[in-house]
Amino acid sequence: IEKLKEFAQRTSLNRLILLYFAIGPTTGLIASFLGKGSALMQIITYFNEVSLVVLITICLRQMLLKEFTRVYFGFLGFVLITSFYSFFSEWRVLFFAIFIAYGTFTTIDKRAVFRIVFLALFVGNLLFMWQAIKPIYRAYLTGEKEQVGMLKSQGVSIGRKEALTRFFGLAVDFYSGELLGDSNSAQEQLLEGTLSRIGYLDFFSRTLEKVPYQIEHAEGNLLLSNLSFALIPRFLNSKKGVKDDGAKVQKYTGFMVSDSASFSLGHYTEYYIDFGKYFMMLPLFILGFLGGKIYRFAVNSVSKNYNPLFLSGFIFAFLNEWGSFQNDAIWIYGLTFFGFICHGFVFRVIYNAIDKISHVK
Repeated sequence: IEKLKEFAQRTSLNRLILLYFAIGPTTGLIASFLGKGSALMQIITYFNEVSLVVLITICLRQMLLKEFTRVYFGFLGFVLITSFYSFFSEWRVLFFAIFIAYGTFTTIDKRAVFRIVFLALFVGNLLFMWQAIKPIYRAYLTGEKEQVGMLKSQGVSIGRKEALTRFFGLAVDFYSGELLGDSNSAQEQLLEGTLSRIGYLDFFSRTLEKVPYQIEHAEGNLLLSNLSFALIPRFLNSKKGVKDDGAKVQKYTGFMVSDSASFSLGHYTEYYIDFGKYFMMLPLFILGFLGGKIYRFAVNSVSKNYNPLFLSGFIFAFLNEWGSFQNDAIWIYGLTFFGFICHGFVFRVIYNAIDKISHVK
């Protein structure tokens, strides 16, 4: 911790904030050069995650130095507000950064416990509110206004100012009670839906009822198909088709998924489909082993090449998807592998530049 404090004092908050805001326009510029149909477009996804590394570094720096300034809180507020301009719950990223930073301390005192409890309650409340307004807000973002449940895409077609105005209007309606009304059944359904989304065990339970009683175990074929789709780039295999999570969910659970919904079985459920309840532990063990190797690589890479303040963000960028349990295997394999390649090797020049620019004597 003391070593991290020394590096925190040598790192400029203002420069880190400027770098954070510079990554977005740079991402857009690179995307415009590549074009929408470019096979290299996927790199933009990983490049944009560099901003997450910078965000976690900013939070960690302020926590270590206990510098809770107006500039810092203004920055966090701006990031939170603008994160609501998204089809998905991008606001979670900010709280990941805060939890990572404020989870770094040498002793647990009353103040630390208070902060943890406060953040947990705040995020839990925000999650509950998001689940309530999400169907209406997503329909609005796609330009279909109030046609809830009939979304044709996941693309945002509404301007930022208009979208955020609608979001905060819905939030006011939720907290005032106008959105759900006084109906206990509506509130119970919201709570059940929120807990189901967090736990993500419903699909696994439904799969257990179908496999192997109605559908035979895949005996590894699903795993091989997932690895092939995830790790072989499209420019090497142009005929690999389109990823369809909903089709798997419908086949193995009987749950009907709309074309614009974002549901997947979860990778551990797919291991069960392949190998059954005992042998599914083997691929999970291998996944954990590989995650440990990636973690060690990240630690060694940062200690040799970069400011150690980058370490938490660096590891999160590598293992964010690997640590997910609700995403499917293709998503986890693909984003973890290519994220490892990009952040570990391709982006070294970028991280070195961030290190030099943010460093002050």
